[in-house]
Amino acid sequence: MLPENGISDDGMRNHLTLSVLYPFLMRISGRGDYHIREVTLSDKGFYRVFMSKGASNYPEVSVKIIVSWNNNFLETLSDIEESFAWETPIKSEKTHRILALSDLEDFYGLIGDTVVPISLWKIDQASMSVRRVSGPPIDDHVENLLGEEYPNAYQNYPLPYVQGVGHDIRLSFLTQNFTLRGKHLIQMVLYEATDLAMLCGVNLKKEDVLGDMNETLNILIKTGIFRREGEYVSAPRSRRRAEDLLRRRLKTYMERHRRRTLYDFA
Repeated sequence: MLPENGISDDGMRNHLTLSVLYPFLMRISGRGDYHIREVTLSDKGFYRVFMSKGASNYPEVSVKIIVSWNNNFLETLSDIEESFAWETPIKSEKTHRILALSDLEDFYGLIGDTVVPISLWKIDQASMSVRRVSGPPIDDHVENLLGEEYPNAYQNYPLPYVQGVGHDIRLSFLTQNFTLRGKHLIQMVLYEATDLAMLCGVNLKKEDVLGDMNETLNILIKTGIFRREGEYVSAPRSRRRAEDLLRRRLKTYMERHRRRTLYDFA
């Protein structure tokens, strides 16, 4: 579960893993009859992706994918079964279950004990490739794309945006992945971050994303990570320094904010 300050220790690495996997999933959609239906963040910090092949109401195949940098959230067989047991917007007769990880640990036996077969995919951030390590293939189309390397591919991070991500990931959107330089109008920063988030988003409402960005930008200004001058703000230049400051200052800010709120309503 995400801590109260909106930053988890593994959240960034999980999102990096999702960002490497996502272009591969889009290639599947672009070359075949697959569609990315939803991407959600679980309360344990891993991502759930649901894809389907065929008509939207009556698909031929459904694909459930759990995305994380490692399998620390899976300790028992019941953890695996529970993690894949989420409701999807549509049903189909044939469903594939895939566990997509960056850092593989030896727990193949646990996967092998599951009632429904699970495929294990390895996400390689260096080569931007995805390969199947174990378990049944989905079909020949997907299998032919697995293992292809794209070392010069566009670095997809921080896309895709997923509702519920922490302030550290939203910081990357607000800084255009730390390419924003100089002073900019606050409204421009908010709207460009929102447009970037909507670029590969699934089932996102623009007003909700804009609200997320506005919330985080206000916190970044109040904690001194963004500098405000009237209607303008200056973004931080250093990713490492900005993320370190956010982690150090956000907890204190949230505690003070909570005390003020409790006092106001006492």
